[in-house]
Amino acid sequence: MITLKNVVLRRGAKVILDSASVSLNPGEKIGLVGRNGAGKSSLFAMLNGTLHEDGGEYTIPAQWRMSQVAQDMPETEQSATSYVVEGDVILLAAQAEVEASEASGDGDRMAHAYMELYDAGAHDAQARAQALILGLGFKVSELDNPVNSFSGGWRMRLQLARALMCPSDLLLLDEPTNHLDLDALVWLEAWLKRYQGTMLVISHDREFLDAVTDVTVHIESAKLTRYGGNYSKFEDLRAEQMALQQTAFAKQQDKIAHLQKFIARFKAKASKAKQAQSRVKALDRMEKIAPLLAEADFTFEFKEPANLPNPMLSMQNVYFGYPPPAEAPEGTPPTVIVQNVSKSVLAGQRIGILGANGQGKSTVVKTIARAGTDQRRDDRRQGPEHRLLCPAGTGRAAPGRQSAGTHDPPGQRGDRRRQDQRPGHARAGPAQLSGQLQLWRRHGQAGRGQHEWWRKSPPGAVHDRLAAPQPVAAR
Repeated sequence: MITLKNVVLRRGAKVILDSASVSLNPGEKIGLVGRNGAGKSSLFAMLNGTLHEDGGEYTIPAQWRMSQVAQDMPETEQSATSYVVEGDVILLAAQAEVEASEASGDGDRMAHAYMELYDAGAHDAQARAQALILGLGFKVSELDNPVNSFSGGWRMRLQLARALMCPSDLLLLDEPTNHLDLDALVWLEAWLKRYQGTMLVISHDREFLDAVTDVTVHIESAKLTRYGGNYSKFEDLRAEQMALQQTAFAKQQDKIAHLQKFIARFKAKASKAKQAQSRVKALDRMEKIAPLLAEADFTFEFKEPANLPNPMLSMQNVYFGYPPPAEAPEGTPPTVIVQNVSKSVLAGQRIGILGANGQGKSTVVKTIARAGTDQRRDDRRQGPEHRLLCPAGTGRAAPGRQSAGTHDPPGQRGDRRRQDQRPGHARAGPAQLSGQLQLWRRHGQAGRGQHEWWRKSPPGAVHDRLAAPQPVAAR
């Protein structure tokens, strides 16, 4: 049993837990819930020994084995299978003992070491690891791929598989569903339902919590409150508790007001002075019920732009990817992840980017934000280079990058300096980015909403003007 009794936990000057008490029984599946910043991850850090309590008592069975998903991004050339197998620390210890016993030449020690290795499941470790990997959505052809070949989302899946691979009595899961698609999520739910140990999970997915937990611990106001049942049951119980608390508070306030009115009316009257004094004592002895105070919601807002270009973004045959590594041989082509993208984004649109992990969602967003590289290396293609185009006012060049000169539209090369010096005219060059991605800003009189779009052509070719969007009146 895990027991916390009057525990005080601080992170710097902030008090995370203040005289918090709770008991967690073996085999329970506990959902740990609370507002962001309430201290859920800090409680996990205390359980795994990273943090220590500042007061109170905290006990956990010494013989319990603990497993937790590592939050760092793995960087290794190991195959996916061998990386997950190494999550079984008992198996690794048994293998190390076998090697040490063989080096010592002690026959008895070798016999015991091989027995421990068998008990640790060395004979089926690879099969168990691959079952976890496949369950989390990997393909059979990817089992022996190096970990570094996967995108960030897939690497975090390997971290989850590594935690599940480790035999444990206490399993700590902090947002395990963040990088999972629906199929992997369903598989994980089924696996956790079969888990025999004690599990604590932090998640903002209420359906996942409903499926895998039977106890809920709520962190609020530096206190821990235990509720029997999953998250939906917790919400119902908490709503009832809040309603009862508010009703009790209102009744107590009415009673206090009645007593105070009697005391004020009769405290100076000799015949009623004794009764008034009795009510004063009753008021002092009364245990006050705290009012129900809703925690302040965090709010923020984006500043309204003075002018909204339309379209906000235009992409034409754009290739997204990464340049070859610096140590790669000369002539190594870049890695292209998303290709032939031709889309426009209009002002006010709300767009979701969907796709499996590793398909390039983050790459597209980073590239559009000018933190990545737009790659196009197809020598068989004829015609002008293709760029990502965006009107002025939608962003600034990435930090540390220098602004390049503007390519003049036809007939305006000699007028550039005059335009720059005339009041009411603005000129800005493309944001200089690596690869083939450039941001093109508009020429036009400030305040008139004039937009002209240009696409850079190969050296010696004629500039190609694109269809201009409808002008948007300046506010």
